[in-house]
Amino acid sequence: VSFLREGLTNNPDSWKLNAELGRIYFKHLKKYESAIRFLTRARDLLQEAPHDRFEERYVLSFLAYSYEALGRADEALPLHRRIAQLFPMPGTLKEGYEHTVSDGT
Repeated sequence: VSFLREGLTNNPDSWKLNAELGRIYFKHLKKYESAIRFLTRARDLLQEAPHDRFEERYVLSFLAYSYEALGRADEALPLHRRIAQLFPMPGTLKEGYEHTVSDGT
């Protein structure tokens, strides 16, 4: 984390460094609010940079999972919808997920 934070000091507009920090905060440290902060920054920076759909899915997936880990499925849903647009195939968005979010169950 300290190595990546140092990298951000030198490259504050790097979506890749922000994404990697967000992934570490989500997956290894279980600090979901911090993950959301870095992954949101990565998502915003990614829109201004050349990227492919796999890179976008990488950022959006960890961002959505971070929201879900905090019980904020309503904020994860648009991210899952975007992933389904990037990778249109049956089962990309779990059946019933939208119903679960909309009725709060």
